[in-house]
Amino acid sequence: MRQFLCDSLPDSTGRLVVKGRNYRYLVKVLRFSEGDSLDARLPDGRLVRLCVERIQQMSAVLRVAQEVAGNGSGGSGDACGVVKSGSGLMAEGEASKTTQGVQAYEVQAMAEKTPRLWLFQFLPKPQKMDLIIRQATECGVSRIIPILGAYSVKNDSSGRMERWERIIREARQQCGSAVATEITEAVGVGAAADMWKKFSEENALSSGNSYAFLLDENPSAGKNCFTQINKTSVGAAALAVGCEGGISDEERKILLDAGFMPLHFMTNVLRTETAALYGIAVIQQFFSAD
Repeated sequence: MRQFLCDSLPDSTGRLVVKGRNYRYLVKVLRFSEGDSLDARLPDGRLVRLCVERIQQMSAVLRVAQEVAGNGSGGSGDACGVVKSGSGLMAEGEASKTTQGVQAYEVQAMAEKTPRLWLFQFLPKPQKMDLIIRQATECGVSRIIPILGAYSVKNDSSGRMERWERIIREARQQCGSAVATEITEAVGVGAAADMWKKFSEENALSSGNSYAFLLDENPSAGKNCFTQINKTSVGAAALAVGCEGGISDEERKILLDAGFMPLHFMTNVLRTETAALYGIAVIQQFFSAD
């Protein structure tokens, strides 16, 4: 389900003006025209149907036509002509039934059911990190924390934030994720561990327990860690994944002291980008299964 990410809320008349990169994405990439409609995610998380009311040379005016069912209000709104789809154009009623009535609602419900998930990723090569960020965003990871580890590729990560944020934005618009994925600047393992400990303590007071896992190459490590978890009271979970060279003994100790539990998957040796995706999927499935 493709969605358009809005940088601001509509005004009192239900309209908003898009410029810059949003305008180019809407008009040059998606090729929307006046009278077309699209699903859009507002900054407050609501999914709405917007009508392209007017396209100007450097800006476009959008109008709220309908709030998607499942957001709370579910109002019917007004018609707005046709809706772009992957195969061309389809009638407003048909698009509302498929995109709004089923897929958008299920995406929102899945995000609300699954605990917030953090990914602590020891920095691999730049291209691999880009892939990991895109896949983690598509899977609905809440926060990505890059870690400058002892075996991380020595490259300047400080200038990559803009690129990483763009990857997240493009991934969310493509996949329709209801989770506003965030990414931090790259930090050392000690700062990352402190970040998780602070969040866990605060989260325990409001949303329940938090559990953190560290992928471990040792087959004897973490075989039974899931049996220690009460899934009914979990508000958040975290996963730490090493880079191509792995994690040093000192880094492993820091994470274990911060509450991370070793977790080993009985599978082939996985590349770091595969391990991150595999681990995210396993943890999400574990916490969402009845």
